[in-house]
Amino acid sequence: ERPVGDSSNMFFAHAFLSPDSSRGHSVAELNIDEVQDINVDFIPILGETLSAQVEHGYEVYSGTPKAIDNTLNLLFEQSSKAFAHVICDRCNFENIASEDFHLMQMIGKRTCICSKCGGKLNLRNMRYVHHNPSMRNQCEGYHISQVTHPLHADFEEKWAILVNKMESPNYSEITFKNEV
Repeated sequence: ERPVGDSSNMFFAHAFLSPDSSRGHSVAELNIDEVQDINVDFIPILGETLSAQVEHGYEVYSGTPKAIDNTLNLLFEQSSKAFAHVICDRCNFENIASEDFHLMQMIGKRTCICSKCGGKLNLRNMRYVHHNPSMRNQCEGYHISQVTHPLHADFEEKWAILVNKMESPNYSEITFKNEV
């Protein structure tokens, strides 16, 4: 437990092997990082920490997919499934930053590029589109890729590291897709 400036407290619990360390806590916000490593059966138990909220509790799940068969991917598949969409200023093509669409073709040598014409994409024009919109009011899910993140695409040194990972024989394609 750690105090926060506004007389609130933050509780930290480990739930890799068991959700028991979260029992008995009442929280307004539940944040589970590295959720891909958490047993999916623990999620409802961890969610009970929100049950004493009068209005609503807030849940955030984050992590790195690592594979297609884990808790993070299961939660994302049940979510609104939002992916970044970027319309190219040159050719007006709508690039969708999903592996099922254009994500890998958007990786240029110097920055994020249009998968159709190869022009530099203006990531300030990026918007998230929910591919499963019926779930938006129940569970919003966002796929955030380094490829479309301005922290990487707008900084030459960061982008060079990303490209080096993609081209490195020591960084497998699976590892690249999971981590980047």
